[in-house]
Amino acid sequence: VPAIKILLSSVAEAFPGENFHCICGFCSDKEYLPMLDLLSRNLRSITLIPFVSERNVSPQNILKQLRKPLACPVYTASSFSEAFEKNKEKALLICGSFYVIESAYKIISNLKKGSDSF
Repeated sequence: VPAIKILLSSVAEAFPGENFHCICGFCSDKEYLPMLDLLSRNLRSITLIPFVSERNVSPQNILKQLRKPLACPVYTASSFSEAFEKNKEKALLICGSFYVIESAYKIISNLKKGSDSF
């Protein structure tokens, strides 16, 4: 949770007034519910995604564990590619597991090279 606080503080300082959508996925051994609560109070919306790892916690399992609604809308997608395609016109904050960052890096690198394939 401290890392999410630092991330949100840094983003607010660098992009004052910007309203971000978040794409994120979490490992089961992390404190993802408190992280989501904090993110939801500071972002426009969140899309939860899975990733390939035995440590992945599925978006559906995360939603089942929520004891109260989050402060912003929460969506799910089957992959980073799907979440990115649905939200690419928005200001995006990508966070969570390094597996999510790896997926994001591959897709954004392909876009920079002029490829539309995910």
